[in-house]
Amino acid sequence: RFDSGHGRSLVVGTMPQSVIRSIQRGTIAVSAASSNTATITAVDTAYAVAIALGVSQTSDAFLPGCAARITLTNSTTVTATWGASTTATASYAVIEFQPWIVKSLQTFSISLGSGVTSNTATITAVPTTKAEIFSGGFSYNTNDATLSAFPVRVTLTNSTTVTAVRNTGTNTVVAVGTVLEFY
Repeated sequence: RFDSGHGRSLVVGTMPQSVIRSIQRGTIAVSAASSNTATITAVDTAYAVAIALGVSQTSDAFLPGCAARITLTNSTTVTATWGASTTATASYAVIEFQPWIVKSLQTFSISLGSGVTSNTATITAVPTTKAEIFSGGFSYNTNDATLSAFPVRVTLTNSTTVTAVRNTGTNTVVAVGTVLEFY
């Protein structure tokens, strides 16, 4: 036995358990200004995060094509929400962590209305040195030809606040994600 330096004793010749229980990836086809779902193998939602991996669309005429929201709706369903008037394919990953590494998991949704460049969501306090944001992406409610309206940035501003920021925009955008506090 030896001390790993992280408060855990390891037996020589054994491997420590992985921090990730499972990773599932996939795509979801989304029609004009709608949402659609994909079925995944069941995960424990208390330890799983959904991550937006990007989109491809049928037309380059609509800038909202660069964004889709990905949410873990329940233990077996991932939802993609798309705001543009074209069709698209959204890519996602669902990462389920081992229970012993997750102290808390909180989802958030932040809306930025027309002309609004910053807004916040309040979460239960987490130590910022032991928490991370996993972005579920963002989507717009209408087409917007203003390149400076993209993208939306989310940050853990302090222990109780997640902030979404964009440069400009005349449309409504919604950013989603998960704040995961590690032990």
